[in-house]
Amino acid sequence: MADSNLRDPVDEKLQALEKSLAAIARLEAELQKKEATTQALINASGDRAMLLDSEGVILAANETAAAAMSGSVKDLIGKNAFLVFPPEIAKTRKAHHDAVVRTKRPLKYEDVRNNRRLETRLNPILDTDGSVTHVAVFSRDVTELKAASEALDAHRQNLEKEVKERTAELEAANARLKAEIEEKRRADRYRSLFGAAERDREVYRSLLHSSADAIVIYDMEGNARYVSPSFTRIFGWTQEELEGKRIGFVPESEKEKTI
Repeated sequence: MADSNLRDPVDEKLQALEKSLAAIARLEAELQKKEATTQALINASGDRAMLLDSEGVILAANETAAAAMSGSVKDLIGKNAFLVFPPEIAKTRKAHHDAVVRTKRPLKYEDVRNNRRLETRLNPILDTDGSVTHVAVFSRDVTELKAASEALDAHRQNLEKEVKERTAELEAANARLKAEIEEKRRADRYRSLFGAAERDREVYRSLLHSSADAIVIYDMEGNARYVSPSFTRIFGWTQEELEGKRIGFVPESEKEKTI
């Protein structure tokens, strides 16, 4: 009976220990499952993702980030990110990291690594006291996007230049067309006026030709420029004979009228 009584407390302690170990095993399994799920979610992103502590030590990373650093996720864990980055960008990236820890505010920046342009977002994670304990890092390769954007901007600028040049050409052509239209209007008006004058001249000439009076028209030098048919009929001189000449004989009765 004594041995039995001694065994019972030992058995109970062993059973309690076994239960504790089983519970720990279940918790570890659940933790591993959660870690695997978290890692799968992180890897599902095409962006480079890392979780750093306030000093920059890598606590988690996805495969995209590890590949960019020429290593594996396992190799990165526990290392200081700013000792892994090349010196030329480590200084500026650490400055951005420290700024997020100090200000407790998200930050976004761009830089270039291995001829690839990266857009990086830093998000602080705070504890219950409001202190930054971790910084989530997400970097996206925007090289092609930036190149496409720059090409689009260049194309837009060239297009705007072509539009301006074409607009200037059209304005110049429009100005020339307006000038040509105005010139045509003036020419049409001149032709109209000339035609009217010619018609008036023909009417005047018809009146002179049909007059029964002997009519002579002189220029300023006294040379005959026109003689009417009545003049030719009365005096015998024709238009062809007197054109540009002085008339050598004027009847006495007509001298006062010709002076």
